[in-house]
Amino acid sequence: MAVVTGTTGSDLLNGTSGDDTIQPLSNAGADTINGSGGNDIIEFSASVAGSFFILDYSALGGPIALTIDTTTNTGSVVKSGGTDTLVDVQLAAGYRARTGAGLEVRGTTGNDSYALTTRTDGYFVLYGGEGTDSYSINFNTYAIVDLDFSQGIGGAATTGASINLSTGVIANDGFGNAETISVSGGGTIVLIGTNFNDSLTGTGNRDRFEGLGGSDTINGAGGFDEINFDSTLVNNLVVDLAAGTATGTHNGTAFTTQLISIEDVRGTNQADRMSDSSASDRLQGGEGNDTLISTAGNDNLNGGNGDDLLDASASTGNDSLQGGNGNDTLRGGDGQDNMDAGNGNDLIDASAGSVAAQGNGDFIEPGLGQDTVIGHSGAWLYGGGTEMSYGDISGVGGLTIVSGLRGVGTAISGDGRINSNFSFINHIGGSQDADRFTGTDEQHDEIFEGHGGNDTIDGGAGFDMVDYRYESAWTGPGLAISANLGAGTVTDTHGDTDRLIRIEHIRGTTLGDTLDASGVSTSVMLDGHNGDDTILGGADQDTLIGGLGNDVLDGSAGGSTVMGGDEIRPGAGNDTITGNATNFAGGEGLFITYADLNGIGGLTIAVGGTGIGTTASGDGSKVDTFTYAMFFEGSQDADSIIGSALTHREGFSGQAGNDTIDGRNGWDIVTYERESDYGGNRGIVANLATGVVTDTFGATDTLANIEQIDGSVFNDSMTAVGLTAGITFDGKQGNDTLTGGNGNDTLVGGRSNDVLTGGLGNDTLVGGTGIDRAIIADTFANSSIRAGASGALEVVSGDGTDTFYGVEQLVFVDQTIDTNGLTFPGVTVTGTAGDDDLNGFAGDDDISGLDGDDVMQGYVGNDTMTGGNGSDMIEADSGNDIVYGDFFRVGAAGALPYQVYRMYQATLNRAPDAPGHAGWTQLLMEGDRTLTQVSAGFVGSAEFQATYGALDNNAFVTLLYQNVLGRAPDAGGLAAWVAQLNSGVARESVVIGFSESLEFQNNTFAAADGFIRRYTAEEWSDDVFRLYQATLDRAPDEAGFKGWITNLGNGSAFLSVVGGFVQSVEFQNTYGALDNTGFVTLLYQNVLNRAPETAGLDAWVAQLDGGASRESVVQGFSQSQEFINATNDPLKAWMRGLGEDDVIDGGAGSNKLAGGMLADTFVFDTADGGTNTVMDLEAWDMMEFVAFNYTSAADALAHMVQSGSDVVFTDQGVTVTFVDYQLTAITDDMISYS
Repeated sequence: MAVVTGTTGSDLLNGTSGDDTIQPLSNAGADTINGSGGNDIIEFSASVAGSFFILDYSALGGPIALTIDTTTNTGSVVKSGGTDTLVDVQLAAGYRARTGAGLEVRGTTGNDSYALTTRTDGYFVLYGGEGTDSYSINFNTYAIVDLDFSQGIGGAATTGASINLSTGVIANDGFGNAETISVSGGGTIVLIGTNFNDSLTGTGNRDRFEGLGGSDTINGAGGFDEINFDSTLVNNLVVDLAAGTATGTHNGTAFTTQLISIEDVRGTNQADRMSDSSASDRLQGGEGNDTLISTAGNDNLNGGNGDDLLDASASTGNDSLQGGNGNDTLRGGDGQDNMDAGNGNDLIDASAGSVAAQGNGDFIEPGLGQDTVIGHSGAWLYGGGTEMSYGDISGVGGLTIVSGLRGVGTAISGDGRINSNFSFINHIGGSQDADRFTGTDEQHDEIFEGHGGNDTIDGGAGFDMVDYRYESAWTGPGLAISANLGAGTVTDTHGDTDRLIRIEHIRGTTLGDTLDASGVSTSVMLDGHNGDDTILGGADQDTLIGGLGNDVLDGSAGGSTVMGGDEIRPGAGNDTITGNATNFAGGEGLFITYADLNGIGGLTIAVGGTGIGTTASGDGSKVDTFTYAMFFEGSQDADSIIGSALTHREGFSGQAGNDTIDGRNGWDIVTYERESDYGGNRGIVANLATGVVTDTFGATDTLANIEQIDGSVFNDSMTAVGLTAGITFDGKQGNDTLTGGNGNDTLVGGRSNDVLTGGLGNDTLVGGTGIDRAIIADTFANSSIRAGASGALEVVSGDGTDTFYGVEQLVFVDQTIDTNGLTFPGVTVTGTAGDDDLNGFAGDDDISGLDGDDVMQGYVGNDTMTGGNGSDMIEADSGNDIVYGDFFRVGAAGALPYQVYRMYQATLNRAPDAPGHAGWTQLLMEGDRTLTQVSAGFVGSAEFQATYGALDNNAFVTLLYQNVLGRAPDAGGLAAWVAQLNSGVARESVVIGFSESLEFQNNTFAAADGFIRRYTAEEWSDDVFRLYQATLDRAPDEAGFKGWITNLGNGSAFLSVVGGFVQSVEFQNTYGALDNTGFVTLLYQNVLNRAPETAGLDAWVAQLDGGASRESVVQGFSQSQEFINATNDPLKAWMRGLGEDDVIDGGAGSNKLAGGMLADTFVFDTADGGTNTVMDLEAWDMMEFVAFNYTSAADALAHMVQSGSDVVFTDQGVTVTFVDYQLTAITDDMISYS
């Protein structure tokens, strides 16, 4: 017996004619064992990962019978002259277990048989060759068997193969033989055809095909099946899975292959073009500059190396795009796409698709290089955006990531290998190095992930989050984090120390984190995620989220001045919840919600004195304790909630399930408004007299001792008929029907068109938006209507004395009264220096907020509403209203100030004085004077009369020609005007004819425009912002900014304001000691961020040497076009970063709206309709379109047209004119929708 032992290299091992023991050992390539005579033992015991073995029986004369069972680790080959025994064959084939790379068996020219039984591992290659062979393959998952029909023992196949693995029929094996095959189990067959026209059909499992040459028909027959084209011999490959075709050339010969039930395509090393089917497919380009296109399904596009185009912009699925190395273009579409660009200078474009179809936004990994990343503008405007991460990058010297307006920014690595720009990105992940993040100063919520390194994260404006959930998924060791938001430090999952600035939200890990906001005076959100966390809130109204685990949730910080207590979301586990005693004593308490829980057997929430109590689940998995809680929301199961015996208010929400809620003592509220967030889809039907409510899920809630019900976002029906105690129904959204009882009830319709019936008692009925109707069980003749306080109507009838707000129709027994047709005397309402809540009456009111952040409502009538200083919320309601967010400004009165300017010139032959001009313009704006009455005022003035009063009509008109038009009258014109005066036309009317003539308008426009802009504070916003940047190299402080633009609006010369900056200590500390050359050089650097060009430097220095002031040079720099272009976006971002100033809703009617300075929001609502004129839209203002069903800013823009110098919007009964604005200047970020 011979022993043949190989090496650890690639060996060729030959036995003898006797009984041999063959030991191939391991290899890094392939060992070939040639079949020989005798009963041999072939041992694979030394096989290691990467070792491949070939058993070659092709030289033997007779057939072989191969039997291998890796589940029992046995194998044999019956051959001519003996039987070979295979020892540890499981190791050789175990590619997944990493004990080998696989086993190839080459048969004979005879009728061979192959019987394989595999475990959940194993790779085999079978060459049957010539002869009528048979195959039996019994799979377990993950095993792979290659069946190669391209070659025989004597050479290549001679004809096309016809193989059907589903039926087990091999009609032609490539040599003209009919064979059989049976395949069972869930492994993978790799079916390799010939260079002729093959017909290959798979198993219905996951199969792979290699058709080689020829025009083949390949049918996957179910499963996720792959076709692999030869990487070197195939050229000009075009695959269209939707059409089921693949064309190209194989070794120079053209082919057209039919593809049926193929979902996975592996391309060549050339430039391939592939497109998908309607299913979920994978397209693999390989080497070369490939084009891969996805249109439907959840596709995987892998470009491989080369400059590839991966285009899923028309796809509706959640696609995965991998660019590989090279300068690639990746385009996402609808769905939540994952785009990994790889290294290279790539374009990654996530801008396509609708907002609604974006999910949580696309995920982008740009990789190394100079990349351009384009996020989704609509998702950004809707409050979301696109995620970009460098989490797979390390060793680049850290990243500096800066984001500005519209999520536009740059990512630059310390070593320069990353130098990328991006837009509309709201979720940014850093590298594994020490990174620095700076978020946008726009009011937009962003998410940051620092990953490894000591990161510095400045969120900027908005409610920004740092998320530590996924750090350990990259490279972190998975430590719990310890966050001190007051100190602005976090020890992250790597043990590194992150520094947080302007961060309001932290999300933890799956471990026991400590999140501490002690000492923080603004609202924050702390989310422990999973693990046994300790979470401590700050002094404001915070949100504490426990997640999975047994958490400590401490909301005890803060005081009674906080409006409402913290929101607590305990999650699963046994949690300890602590509220604030002082806050509770002041009438507020914790809001505890379990709405994210289900399948726990329902909750029993029992509330005792001082808001102390317990929550227990029916399945025993949850027992919480809490203190000082006042508002409770149940789970999605059937819950039991029992309020306290205290006499203060408590609130409850049952969510899904048949809930039982007993408020016990005090004023208790049950709300259904949040149920739609968890799947509720219908209006509630509530009978408070019987205590039965059908909720938004269709479940039945049982209520006891409840005094108020807040409805859903759907069409609700609520009744209290039969109750004598006063109750409150609040319909919230939807077309609601609310019916009171016999007590003094309050019914609030909310949004949409509601029907309110107060019943007996002195009721208060509030309509809200929409067309609301109040039902009164008495005749109009037997009732009386009068004006009440705060814009109310009062109706005295047989039902009692009812008070109505915002109700459009009063339905009496005998007739219906439209309240908009009722008129009452107007009132003047004036606020204070604080934050006021100001309401008009039913007449034409004048409401002024003065200072503070005021809430103002005009109600019925043609109101004039002036917000004054502060951030005001102004709702004009019905009537033709005039609304100023700040104060009246002549620049926000359209054409009127130009008319008044011309009136001064025409009558007094001089420029206006600013106060007089503003006064006359405001009278015109607010409808208190007509232009004819203004003209009469001028004509009757002593100044006018001193010039014109004693003249006869002929001389009067002649002097008008001279003073107004600067010329002598033409004979025809003189005669016509004199004839009018002689017939009785008033001189003020003739003056208007001259002042409004086109000739005079053209002559005076430039001077009028300059005057009006000079005396409008908002017109100076950009100039003052640039002055701060140019002189102090920083953004303004808000108080200083307002002060300077107010001074300019009051008439201060701009150069004198420049002087104020130049003479400031802050400016002089930087520039004061410099000579003229140094002064100008530093201006170039600080203002224009570049070195001076020689000609420019010499020209400016020459001006200074010639006596020009430094103020005039600074003015020249600050108002240069180069600096204007560079500061437009920073100005908008700064304005937005100050937060929303005034919110103005004109409501119904024909309204004039002016926001004033800073970033204002104009609200337009389909429920109101209305014709609105926005007098002073600015680039940093927002337009909010409510209930238009828009899904992108483009939807709103599609309804806007340029009309002369104005932009006009018209849709769904709402018309808005934006005065003196260009449609091209309205950008997506100015539009929001809800």
